Amino acid sequence: MAITTGKYANDIFIKKRRKVMKFKKLIVLMSVVFALLLIGCEKNGPAENAGKKIDNAVENAGDKMGDAVEKTGDKIKDMGDSIKDSTN
Repeated sequence: MAITTGKYANDIFIKKRRKVMKFKKLIVLMSVVFALLLIGCEKNGPAENAGKKIDNAVENAGDKMGDAVEKTGDKIKDMGDSIKDSTN
């Protein structure tokens, strides 16, 4: 497995960040849709409770995925920096 540095590593990091942002936007959109669907219900029925659980699960999954991608990007950048420093 080759370790990349410089522009290519930054391009990978930027692409992953864009994917995370798209995923977060999707999560927000889904949350809004679920919220709008559930506004019509006055009582908390089983469908509303299930919807809330789904919203929470999707939001938590998105947060964890975003954190993981961000940590990975940081590690890639750190590795690139250390390689760059060791070759200078």
